[in-house]
Amino acid sequence: MAASVLAAGGCTKGNLIGNWEMTRCVPNREVFSIERIEFADGGAYEANICLDGRRAEEAGRYDFDGFYLYLMPSGGGRRKFDAFRVGSSLEIGDGKERRAYLRRR
Repeated sequence: MAASVLAAGGCTKGNLIGNWEMTRCVPNREVFSIERIEFADGGAYEANICLDGRRAEEAGRYDFDGFYLYLMPSGGGRRKFDAFRVGSSLEIGDGKERRAYLRRR
């Protein structure tokens, strides 16, 4: 885990630009998942997400500081996730022992 933090420390939101798809999640897809997410240049995103059993396609704005990913859906609100990027892998967690592991497409 320490290697992940060190490797991700210099990342910014520009490092996320592109399409990502989930390879696995913990505990399961019905509780927490980010099936796919596309980060665009300029800070926009589109995603298929499941939070607490509710699936949604959403779009909005994002920010990433190398340690936290903030999603601000266009419908309102702001979600904070811990996030680590190493190479072509991205790990996103909600702080409740729920994690989604994604790979760049």
